[in-house]
Amino acid sequence: MQYQKDLRLLHARDALRASDAKVSEIAFRVGYESSAQFSREYARKFGQSPRQDRAALAAE
Repeated sequence: MQYQKDLRLLHARDALRASDAKVSEIAFRVGYESSAQFSREYARKFGQSPRQDRAALAAE
């Protein structure tokens, strides 16, 4: 179960980097029914929210 979650989050991070899609759209695309749950799990794994991560990537 954890492997599948990690895989979804990694796919989501790639999608955040490669597109301008909304965070909620990406969450649903990778299999989350709740964008809030997605954001919490993303922040736990990567240390910042999806929006913060996207902004940091754009600043680089």
